[in-house]
Amino acid sequence: MKQSKITPVATVQKAIANDAFTKVRDMVQQGLAIDQEFKFKPMLLARTMLDYACERGSRKTAQFLIGAGANLEKGKYYKALITAVLFGRKDLVRMLIDAGANPNATVADPSEKDEGITALMTAAGLDDRPDMLELLLECGADPHLLTKKGASALGVAVGRGNCQVLDRLVAAGCRVSGPVLHVPVYEGDIETVRVLIRAGADVNLNRRGKRGFAEPAPMEIAIDQRGSNILGEEVLKTVRGSGALRRRDAAQNRVWLEMIKDLVQAGADLNRITVDEAPLYRAAKVGDIEVVRLLLKAGADPNLAIRVLPWTTRYEDTALHAAYQKGFPDVVKALIAAGAKTDRPDSKGRLPSDPVPEPVIDINL
Repeated sequence: MKQSKITPVATVQKAIANDAFTKVRDMVQQGLAIDQEFKFKPMLLARTMLDYACERGSRKTAQFLIGAGANLEKGKYYKALITAVLFGRKDLVRMLIDAGANPNATVADPSEKDEGITALMTAAGLDDRPDMLELLLECGADPHLLTKKGASALGVAVGRGNCQVLDRLVAAGCRVSGPVLHVPVYEGDIETVRVLIRAGADVNLNRRGKRGFAEPAPMEIAIDQRGSNILGEEVLKTVRGSGALRRRDAAQNRVWLEMIKDLVQAGADLNRITVDEAPLYRAAKVGDIEVVRLLLKAGADPNLAIRVLPWTTRYEDTALHAAYQKGFPDVVKALIAAGAKTDRPDSKGRLPSDPVPEPVIDINL
């Protein structure tokens, strides 16, 4: 809508920012439309006076606008209730809902090309504000709603690593959908992972990358993260003053081990090949004997073959090949004890017992 010449945006903006509701009232009485939209900030989309009052925390102005009949649901990209939640204006949230604002009203986010974002999703992204979430739930906010792209309040809470909010959303029946485990697994956030598993998160769900290719599943991410630390440990041993860093990595590796146990118990597929590697192969190639033993005990196939050459369809390399060629005798022993075949050639025609440049391991140890 075209802005009125007799009410410049700067005049309206200053009056609302200062909560000078009498000036806003006078402008409305002089003909300013109560729901007129303004660009209060450069480069931002137009929004109503009520929405801007909720951002600024201008309670008297908001109260006047509501009483004067402002449309509480106006706006595709901004809505007063969602703005009040975003800026932590709990008193205004209560005022709007008491005045009839829909707690499940939605807005669109043009930057994410998504629609259906709710006040509850916004509250789930706030740090240290479980009270805002509680207020919305008490007032009828639906925890099951999803955006057009499938985002949920629970997914937002996961992204923020907010276990307190996450627990409350799960208790409220918030839908667990999509690959919600990937981020907390990658970050080693075992408490969030456990909450999501209890809530029924799919431990085998893959996430797709930007080009549409499948990424590792949650358990494979945990194995890879542990593996990176294990390999890094060998480097850090040669660095003076690295004791604190090594202790930190060791503590985090214990967390990832417990996480892998949780994922296995929750039904993670031990024999699925993702990004051309299986869980047992991933652990064996870095010499992670603890995870190798855990996976074998849980039922991982010691003879499952993967392909190391992406241009071929031949799956011939096993965990035993990787462990032997990388020089991890404990892993080799564990795999053979579990039934790994020693007479099976890899993609280059080598048997596990064939010599490798360095080191050489006796397959019959």
